[in-house]
Amino acid sequence: MKQINILFALILLLASTNVATAALIAEAAEIPYQINHSDLIIIGTVTDIQPFYDHTIVTIGVDEWLMNPLSTETITVRTKIGTNFWTEDEPTFALNETIILMLEDVNINENRFGVVFGVPGKHPLSDQDAVLQELAAREQAQIEGNLEDQIVDSGEKTALDNEDPLLYDAQIYASNNNISIEEALRRFQLQDIAGKLDAELSMGEAETFAGLWIEHNPNFKIIVQFTRDGEETIKPYLKPYTELANILEVRTAKVSLADLQRAQANASDFARALDIPVESGINVYNNNVELYVTKTDRSRFDDAVQRSGIQLPDIVKVITAEANALVDVEEVPVNDVPANDVPFIGIIGTLMIVIGAVLLAHYRKYGF
Repeated sequence: MKQINILFALILLLASTNVATAALIAEAAEIPYQINHSDLIIIGTVTDIQPFYDHTIVTIGVDEWLMNPLSTETITVRTKIGTNFWTEDEPTFALNETIILMLEDVNINENRFGVVFGVPGKHPLSDQDAVLQELAAREQAQIEGNLEDQIVDSGEKTALDNEDPLLYDAQIYASNNNISIEEALRRFQLQDIAGKLDAELSMGEAETFAGLWIEHNPNFKIIVQFTRDGEETIKPYLKPYTELANILEVRTAKVSLADLQRAQANASDFARALDIPVESGINVYNNNVELYVTKTDRSRFDDAVQRSGIQLPDIVKVITAEANALVDVEEVPVNDVPANDVPFIGIIGTLMIVIGAVLLAHYRKYGF
């Protein structure tokens, strides 16, 4: 009689609960395959679980965006498990658990998503390194693929008869730096990304950001300077730029870029008030302002400074230049430096500013 009652209870349970099955291919368990089928990837913490008849709505606070970030700090995930409905391979959640989720759009306007492939798309935090490595490899593959497409599209043109300005410049750069055209094009793309990073740091970290520049030899790398806490400050800014991780170096400087810009403006205004023609530039590499005065005006400038009783700050370096060496560089910082870390001043500093002006003109024309 007891066995009959148990059997009867099981029959009632099966009659009252809908069960669905899901068929997954073997590749669904692999992180690269999951990433390729994901719209977004997050690290998040479960803050609320609301079960319904045939589904459950899980609220998740976003701790970190790993791919395709949105501005929202909270999302919801809809699962195909409810109070009277169960789907095989659907993920389950617990309050306050922190996980990595591969997500697909359900209703992006309402920040509602599904978990890619169900259970396989939900990962413990211990998988974070594996996910990040695969994301970095995927980003690198995309860059290399774009470069190959550009080279194929360009045909077999040589540097002399090539009508594509980008490829023409890449051929010249590759020849000058003894690298392949593919590497030259890759560096051009990285320089474009570095420009975006420079703009973001200038806006978001004006108090401590001390400038960014690119070194081409002996190794291609991007240098970023802060007046303090540089390693910690840069971390959130690198999340969307994983391709910079292995070529970026953080250094410490005494003065922020914003302070250099103010010092440059004050020094230029002071010189103009004396009716002495000068040009100026910001040398981010040496973390100073360079004020250029011609030989014929230098003694007059020094006398005027002495009579005024005004002492220029230490970060302003007055440099004597030939009259024909002055160029209009008021808004052109030096963003490319010599192959090594030997400081450059005087006429070399002037030449580097001229190079900076040429690079700026090139960027405005070709967009990189």
